[in-house]
Amino acid sequence: MNKYIIDTDGNTEALQAIESILKEQKEKIIAITIVSSFLSLKTAANNVLMMLERNNYNIPVYLGAENPLSQPPKKLSLASHTSSLKKANKTVEEVFAANKIITEATDNDLEIIAMGPLTNIALAIIKNREKMKNIKALNILGGMLFHGDIAPLSEYNFYMDAQAADCVFKFSVPIKLFPIDMGNYSERIKYVFNPDLIEKQYLSYTRIETQGDITYGANINDARDISQTETTAKNTVLREKNCIIVAENTTEIINKEVE
Repeated sequence: MNKYIIDTDGNTEALQAIESILKEQKEKIIAITIVSSFLSLKTAANNVLMMLERNNYNIPVYLGAENPLSQPPKKLSLASHTSSLKKANKTVEEVFAANKIITEATDNDLEIIAMGPLTNIALAIIKNREKMKNIKALNILGGMLFHGDIAPLSEYNFYMDAQAADCVFKFSVPIKLFPIDMGNYSERIKYVFNPDLIEKQYLSYTRIETQGDITYGANINDARDISQTETTAKNTVLREKNCIIVAENTTEIINKEVE
């Protein structure tokens, strides 16, 4: 049986999705790791702990990165970045989040569900690339397909730590991207645990923009179908695909779907 670690910044939309999926999949979730975005680590962790307490779930919580991988923190928030008014009785574990991820990446049975900036995952890769190659799948509930939220082509989680996202997409691990075009976290996370429901997905070579003013944090997706010679320039550069983009609930057409 696959085991799952959920990595989140503790926002209310993510918590609603986690709470709903735990009702059916709690035995598979071995840990929740916390990454900072607009909310501080302690606030994000308290939000998660309060949700777990409310539902009597005994899932360990681990604090992770307080700041982005290499850039100063950005104080940008979404409407879902709110704080619990109560303090949880439960406490976090003493192990650092990236170290917990590395420890569990052993037998090719670990899947990560990323619902925040990718800082913790990038740190785990930097700390131990060999162990991280054992991850079965990295399910990223972030990025965009056609439109961003924090900027025209940039989704919040990638924008908050573009260098971390770039590090992750350069790493050789199976990635499945569930972009914001699909809907909120609850609408996207159900496809992680029910892949048979996926009818529209595309192979893509995806990289993260880390320099542009307007496009900073954008995930640039090359989902061109190389068999369609009429849409491919003679000397075009076509790189090996590094992820699958799920496109359920979207109406715009990219190219040839994954069969």
